[in-house]
Amino acid sequence: MSVYKYYLLIIGTLFLSSCSQESNPAHVEKQEEPIHYIDVIDTSRITIIPLSNVSWLKEADRQANLSILELHQIDSLLILAAEDYNANVKKEHEELMAFYRDDAEFMGTEFIERPFPEDNLIRDLSSYRRQYVPYYNNEGEKIVTVYCHCLSFSLGKWQYEVLQINDGGNCHFDVVINLTKKTYERVWVNGYA
Repeated sequence: MSVYKYYLLIIGTLFLSSCSQESNPAHVEKQEEPIHYIDVIDTSRITIIPLSNVSWLKEADRQANLSILELHQIDSLLILAAEDYNANVKKEHEELMAFYRDDAEFMGTEFIERPFPEDNLIRDLSSYRRQYVPYYNNEGEKIVTVYCHCLSFSLGKWQYEVLQINDGGNCHFDVVINLTKKTYERVWVNGYA
C-alpha cells in the first residue's frame, strides 16, 4: 500500500469517526428526557398522566414531555405556590378578624375571636400523591396541571386517570404551573361538602 493510500485511509477514518460523534449531541440532549420516569420520580407518589387521559383537553393543547430539570422546577414552583397560598389564607383570616373586631367595637357588642382554620391550609407536600398533566397550550407555553391528593385518600386508578374531586378540603388541591414562564398561575384547594 502506498503512503498516499495510507494517508487517505487515516483521513477517511478520522472523517467518519468525527461524523459519528456529531450525531451524538442529539443523543446527549435526549438524556435530559427520562426514558422511564420510574428512574427519576417516586411512582408510588407521583405519576405523569398523558393528555389523552384527561377530559378537559382543548383542541389547541398538545402533549408535552418533562425533563429531569423540569421535574425539579415543578417541585420548586409547587412549594412556592403552597407557601403563598397558606400565607394568603392566614392574611385573609387576620383581616377578617380585624373587621369583626372593629364591627363589634362599633356595635358595642362582644367580639369573639374565631380560631384559625388549619384545615384550609395546604399540608406538607410529602403528605400528598401528585398527578402531573404536561402539555403545550395554544400559545406554545409548556403548562403542567398538578393534582394533589392526600396519601390517606383511596385513589383507585390514580396513576392513569385524573381524579376530579369536588370536596374534601385541603386533602385535594390543584395547581397550574407555567414552565415556560417559571411561574404558577393558579392554586385551587377544594371546599367542604
